[in-house]
Amino acid sequence: MNIDLTIEIVASLFSILYLWYLMKEKVIAWPFGILASLLSIYLFMTSRLYSESILNSYYVLMGFYGWWQWNRPKTDPLPVSVWNLKTHIISIGTGLLLSAFLGYFFHTQTNADYPYVDATITIFSFIATYKESRKILSAWPYWIIINTSAIMLYIIKGLYIYAALMALYDVMSVFGYRFWLNSYHQQQQKVALETI
Repeated sequence: MNIDLTIEIVASLFSILYLWYLMKEKVIAWPFGILASLLSIYLFMTSRLYSESILNSYYVLMGFYGWWQWNRPKTDPLPVSVWNLKTHIISIGTGLLLSAFLGYFFHTQTNADYPYVDATITIFSFIATYKESRKILSAWPYWIIINTSAIMLYIIKGLYIYAALMALYDVMSVFGYRFWLNSYHQQQQKVALETI
């Protein structure tokens, strides 16, 4: 087994553990995510998916941020929350604009493969990761779209284990959304009862 395949397998296992614990709102998710991202940086550089390498560097930083955010004392846990429509529109518009700029940069300045697809996945993953670190409910639907796009890119690049991981992430994202939605409804009921 070559080193790249070994790294892809180990990073995928850490990624699965990360998402499992994230769905369950467990702080232990973040160290697994950090480790998976560190391994993925190398793998994506060797695959000439430079935006993905940048993305995984961001994941490392956001992993520490999420770890800190979620590690609040139990008396003040970070609640699941929602964004309004205006915030989503601004987020999507900004994401599309930044994707075009990043894709253009990698298209004209590097030997990157599929720079626009890679850039779009990367930019929207930045947005979804931020939402995840703040427990914004709609992070999960963003991930379903992002992961589905990544499946196609990874298959084209021969990263079959990562493609399978993204398919699993899609399924887990549906459950993650349901778990967080349930938490959100419980929080809303608790607030309603406290105001009576």
